[in-house]
Amino acid sequence: MGRKRLFAALCLLAAAVLLLSSCGSKELVVRVVDSDGNDVIDSQDLANAVAGNVLGQIAGVDINAAIQATTAAQAQQTPAADSPAATDPAPAATAAAPAADTPAAEATTASSSPVPADTPAAEATTAASAPSGAPTGVSEIVDLVNTAYRNSMAQATGCARTYDYTSNYNGVVEVGSSSMLANLAQTLINQFCKENFDRIEYSTNAEVIEKIPPWGLTEANLTEANVAEATCTDAGDSWQVHLKLSPTEANPDRNSDPGADSVGKIGIVVKMSDITDNVPSLVKIEGLEVQYFDTTVDLTIDKAATRITAYSCDSPSYLVFGKVSAALVNIENVKLGLLYQQKWELSY
Repeated sequence: MGRKRLFAALCLLAAAVLLLSSCGSKELVVRVVDSDGNDVIDSQDLANAVAGNVLGQIAGVDINAAIQATTAAQAQQTPAADSPAATDPAPAATAAAPAADTPAAEATTASSSPVPADTPAAEATTAASAPSGAPTGVSEIVDLVNTAYRNSMAQATGCARTYDYTSNYNGVVEVGSSSMLANLAQTLINQFCKENFDRIEYSTNAEVIEKIPPWGLTEANLTEANVAEATCTDAGDSWQVHLKLSPTEANPDRNSDPGADSVGKIGIVVKMSDITDNVPSLVKIEGLEVQYFDTTVDLTIDKAATRITAYSCDSPSYLVFGKVSAALVNIENVKLGLLYQQKWELSY
């Protein structure tokens, strides 16, 4: 999936933003003119080209092809000068639309569905409506999850990752005022973040503890305060549990380690070292923060043994750089939305 390579490339993107800022400043003005003295390219376009080539060479991205595709797409969307659409202001909603290469409907479906993808909707509906004596209320469901997680980490003999995807969350890419650099960020995300449906199996208990999110825990230790919503439905031999964790976009978990806060106890979190270890030496980062919010977790729990047999998590986040600097140039408030999704099966 290349998550560490993505973080490295995004740090290089920040360096390219600095290059763009420098080339576009009053201290450095570049003009390329033809034989008649007419401008051919200005400093902003030159900076875009240089920044793109720097990223292309280091991150292995075909930037020229990406720029050509972006330019062609923009040309198709731009009305002719004498067209009524060219003079009429576009509705405000148009400016807020997600980036073209981020399928909003797909992202919404993936992150909002409380039912695991491998559970037929009709079956889930039937299970939810059947009187079953299932645990009710957040307190009872949290107790069930804590017991099941503890039993699973102690008894599982193997696990398999069946789905893995890191995608751009809600099209959030804030890297300064350059639309070109925003497009480069999207290119990097597309390059390093691929949906992975390959089944990857692990065959020891130690690997189960190491691989099942949030990685390295033998206990979840969830509390009622960690969970905003919880449901548990009867699915025959198992319970289907859905959790929505407490952190919100307005009040997120910040820089959570495995076992900490709310998301760090049962959801997907990123090790800060995966980011900081990939910052190039020429770039200084201040105010690095990963914000987690609106995380959902779905579990299939075997009734007889109280053990987890399937785990699924959607974990939206913002990767924020308060300040990025190189030499005498700096930019502030770089922000990128990332959605982490994984599905696992456990065996005994």
